[in-house]
Amino acid sequence: MTHLKVDGARIRYVGPGTDDSHAATVRANYPLPSDVPLYYFEVKVLDRGRDGFIGVGFCTAEVLLSKLPGWDSHSYGYHGDDGNAFSGSGMGRPYGPGFTAGDVVGALYDRSDNSISYYKNGEPLGVAFRDVAEASPLFPCVGLRTRGEEVTANFGVGPASEPFRTDFAAIKAAYQRRVMDSVRGIQLPLLSSRGTALLPQLMYDYLLHQRYWRTAAVLGRDLLRGSTAGALDEQELSDIAVRQESYDMVASGRIDEALALLREKYPPKLLSERPSLDFRLHLQKFVEMVAAVNAAAASTAPEADAATAGPGSAVMDTRRPEEEATTHGSAEAEAEAGASPTSSPGAGGTAGIDGGTLGRDDAKAGRKGSGDGGGKEGGGTGEGSAAGRPPVPTTAEILAYGSAELMPRCRTASDRDLLTDALSLLAFNDPAASPAGYLMRPAHRIALAEELNGSLLAVRGLPATSPLERLYQQAAAAMTELKRGDHPQVVSGEALALPDPRILALEPAAGGGGGGGSGSGAGGSGGSGELGGGDPMMG
Repeated sequence: MTHLKVDGARIRYVGPGTDDSHAATVRANYPLPSDVPLYYFEVKVLDRGRDGFIGVGFCTAEVLLSKLPGWDSHSYGYHGDDGNAFSGSGMGRPYGPGFTAGDVVGALYDRSDNSISYYKNGEPLGVAFRDVAEASPLFPCVGLRTRGEEVTANFGVGPASEPFRTDFAAIKAAYQRRVMDSVRGIQLPLLSSRGTALLPQLMYDYLLHQRYWRTAAVLGRDLLRGSTAGALDEQELSDIAVRQESYDMVASGRIDEALALLREKYPPKLLSERPSLDFRLHLQKFVEMVAAVNAAAASTAPEADAATAGPGSAVMDTRRPEEEATTHGSAEAEAEAGASPTSSPGAGGTAGIDGGTLGRDDAKAGRKGSGDGGGKEGGGTGEGSAAGRPPVPTTAEILAYGSAELMPRCRTASDRDLLTDALSLLAFNDPAASPAGYLMRPAHRIALAEELNGSLLAVRGLPATSPLERLYQQAAAAMTELKRGDHPQVVSGEALALPDPRILALEPAAGGGGGGGSGSGAGGSGGSGELGGGDPMMG
């Protein structure tokens, strides 16, 4: 570097330049991003100097900077004086034309085949190096050797950047077409293991898994003709109804009712073999008791008494707008829950394909609406009514419940953290606004209800997730591993990006493109309906 004067992206040779030992190379501060399939940068020759010994290419961090690009191992360069390509030695091979003052040389690294290509003044020169497999990351580099040589680098970003001479957008588009052609060339099976059409079968299984039994029946009738997919026996219908009812109860905070239903319809091993789920269900009842106390205080205590209210008894209205609406149909609640690929749309809300025809049926006559916030023993955040509602628990009763029901079930460090958060609610006049207030939000209930739904399926010998969800999980995991392994096809454009499972829309999500230099990196309302929430096929 003593022979170079570097000013940002502008490099000038100031050494003696009398022999090859006076060569000097400068590399970029950052390596090629591992998640970018195409990387491109340009070098403009401002002055060829005495002999024009200018090299453009890539190298690893271990390469000595006292040699031109390509003269050392793990280094690759295209030189302007003779147009030769160098890789790992001072003996080059003929490659392209030389370049001099005013020329712009572009260097492209393609991860799909680990190749390096060059462009001169926007025109492609072809592949210079193939099978460039380096264990260490590559860096863009430029080398100079004789006095007066001066160049400037352009990475497409930064204050000194300017539009590339080469049409890099066309390069990216051609790459994306090539990748998508290879993807489309893969033959997928057309039939499921049951001999039915694969895609309709995946949709049918997903709808049943998420309790959309009436929509599933129509899909089975119309798209799975000749099979028994659309026919459900009484046991299947009963299980779907119980799963829906327990989901609604947990999602609306009626934990006592949910536990009673589970004890009636399922064997004890459901919770005994799932101690974490058992603990969190009882913990949620504790949270709902705290919420009931505060809701009662908000409806009875004068505002002036707020400062003197006891722990957990602040004057507040816990019936937030999002809780007054149907909780399990709320996209906002799902987003707040941070839905994973295994999460499903909320179970309630949007009417079906034909209004009420495929809409939601109550699983049990006379059950409480999912948005009423009611429940036994503080199992809701509503005020309650004189008829049919138990008395609001006292702080002493809440603590007694925690001691009797939660302490024996608290077994893991995660359980202890949750219990600490739940107990801390009692220390705040406004527990919903406290650090542990997330326990009182609809999104937390919905996440718990989703886990319970999966457990109810598992106890019947069914997978906790549907085949469609497992396919999504597999695709997401594969993309993560491919990205970790620097596979080039992971970020080859919007077409290969997985959709956000929390967003069910007919319009494609807005995408982003990679910046220059870093290559082509990608970069419901309530209503009648069926068992389960709105119709996912309708968005």
